[in-house]
Amino acid sequence: MDRLLFAVALMIVISSFGLLADSVTFRYITAANEVIPGDLAVHVLPAMKNLDSALTAANLTIPVSTVVSLGVLGASYPPSEGAFSEALTPIMTPIVSFLASKNAPFLVNIYPYFTYKVDSVYSTLDNVGGDYVDIIVSETGWPSGGKERGATICNAMTYNNSLVKHLNESMGTPKRPDEEIETHLLAMFNENQKPPGTEQDFGLYYPNMTEFHHDYAKKVKGVRRAYAHEVGLLRAEKERRDEARREAARVANEQRKKEKAAAAESRAVERRAFEEEFRQMLMKERAQKLESWRGKEEMREKKKEEERELLRKQTSVWVSEENMKKIMLEAIVDSTPL
Repeated sequence: MDRLLFAVALMIVISSFGLLADSVTFRYITAANEVIPGDLAVHVLPAMKNLDSALTAANLTIPVSTVVSLGVLGASYPPSEGAFSEALTPIMTPIVSFLASKNAPFLVNIYPYFTYKVDSVYSTLDNVGGDYVDIIVSETGWPSGGKERGATICNAMTYNNSLVKHLNESMGTPKRPDEEIETHLLAMFNENQKPPGTEQDFGLYYPNMTEFHHDYAKKVKGVRRAYAHEVGLLRAEKERRDEARREAARVANEQRKKEKAAAAESRAVERRAFEEEFRQMLMKERAQKLESWRGKEEMREKKKEEERELLRKQTSVWVSEENMKKIMLEAIVDSTPL
């Protein structure tokens, strides 16, 4: 069965895309549109894999994805709590993993509340490991007629113009403010073959090529030109900011190096001062010890001298000065005639 399905996919690829590959650029190929949720939901991932394998076999590099509606979400508010429904999580999680492995986008039809819904889808993908899977809004728009409340040309113009203005100015959502969002307006024409009601009135033109509002197409063209110009300016500004960040990082790195060198020099100065203080303390201690030793040596020499003097007195004929005077006086008396 798998080989048969692959063969069918390969035939589809060769007949539908292979013959046009040289003249037509295919951005993406989707396996079904809003089949999930539904009875065929379980077959979407195998179909995606077969198409991807068939494209590889045909030497064609075209990302394969699928388009879902917001009906796949079980929670969307607040946007940070976005999640697939419990019933669809086992189906959607491997699909997101496949898209992540192939670097392919996740296509979703969003009506309305653009940024709020997109952020809910971002959070949903984050919760199942699809942090780096890009989101492409494959459908969004507003009906210009029909029986439902709010379906008017004025509201359609307001929504579509505001959407283009938002994409032109903000280039993102609150969750990912700097990320561009590829968005496709539904639709080019009103379609009278769709079920009666607002489904027939999402086009920018009537089937006879008449604009549903004579100024709308001109405004769209002007906005597109302004958008392309603004995108160029934003990209240039982004490059400038990136260069400024790189320069700031370089300056900060140089400053860190200088601060590190200054800290090392300060530590070296402190170390040298400590070593000098320690050396002076040692020299002072040595001088004190030397002075003490000299004092002790002098005391010992003095004591020795006293001992030598005492010994000399005891071992030789020694007459004190008083006795000497007495002897001399007696000699003078004896020698003097009376």
